[in-house]
Amino acid sequence: MLACVALGVSAGTSGAQASPAGADRGGHREVVVTHQTFRLGDGDNGLLVFANKSRADLCTPERIVFENAFEAWLDGGEVGEPPVEPADSSVGSANVVRTTIERHQRTHTTFVGDDLPVEVWRLDEEEGGIDCTATDGPGAERFATGRMDYSVKAVESPSAFRSDIRLGGVVRDEQGGRWKYVIRYITRVDDGELTSFTSRIKLAPKH
Repeated sequence: MLACVALGVSAGTSGAQASPAGADRGGHREVVVTHQTFRLGDGDNGLLVFANKSRADLCTPERIVFENAFEAWLDGGEVGEPPVEPADSSVGSANVVRTTIERHQRTHTTFVGDDLPVEVWRLDEEEGGIDCTATDGPGAERFATGRMDYSVKAVESPSAFRSDIRLGGVVRDEQGGRWKYVIRYITRVDDGELTSFTSRIKLAPKH
């Protein structure tokens, strides 16, 4: 079980800068510059992308404790409040702009991060794990590094949630080979139940 396959996101706003709140076609609009970090799993290729924060910077002792506790919470049936993620996990190196519009009982949220630094890691051969603990066993190694563009479009209402997450760009493997890499996840939740999940992943040599 890799908990980060769909949404390994730390939506940090440390040092964030918000624009003045305003109206957008009758709704409330806010734009915030964050330093969000996130991880996206690629089950097709057995890879995990660390974006806007390297694995070495993310995987502090405090982070390892959190991941072990979070996995235990999941395995235990999600009873009580989940463990709190270390604040440092959410602080990346590049800006990610978050725009939120509230209108007609719906919240529209977008994230845009251009040219973010990424590390692509092979998942280890052990069962379980979340981010750091999924890439610390036999078989785990850094596959590639590079820069990729990130975007999220999400709409939430009292009874439904829709999201479209995309990460795309060119990465270079440890032998110098270049790869075009695109990960896209489209999710739909209705009345608290997952009704649709689509993944579109492309990893191809770039000549």
